[in-house]
Amino acid sequence: MHREVDYFSDHNPFYLQSVHQLQPAYGKYSGIITDMFYDYLLANNWNTYSSIELRKFCDDAYRILASHDKVMPEESRIILEYMTKHDWLYSYRETEGIRRALNGMSKRMKYYFPMDNAVTELVNNAAGYGRHFSEFFPLLIEHVKQY
Repeated sequence: MHREVDYFSDHNPFYLQSVHQLQPAYGKYSGIITDMFYDYLLANNWNTYSSIELRKFCDDAYRILASHDKVMPEESRIILEYMTKHDWLYSYRETEGIRRALNGMSKRMKYYFPMDNAVTELVNNAAGYGRHFSEFFPLLIEHVKQY
């Protein structure tokens, strides 16, 4: 399903508006940054899309992922441990959580690129990204229901 979500996103005009807005400054990293911006927007508009509290959803997600750790590659288990310990999913509701996540990804890249600097762009243009997201996400929900 993750691949299907990525495919849908990469071909959606609203999502692509966000990506294109970031491309002059962030080039090939614009899609990764857009994904993180949309995680922030989803966390901040969670009640619009779910009747389950965000805190409960995050705790359930960590628990479900941990229950499958035996089939995960070692690197994934390490990331899951760190993800749970530092509560990544719940932290995405704050710009600082997004900055930390982007900084961590930047450090894990083969060639370091300071993606965390993009948080300034999110803060300065949150309304525009919010409009793109609010058009995109309901379409993604409908698409995933048919998957």
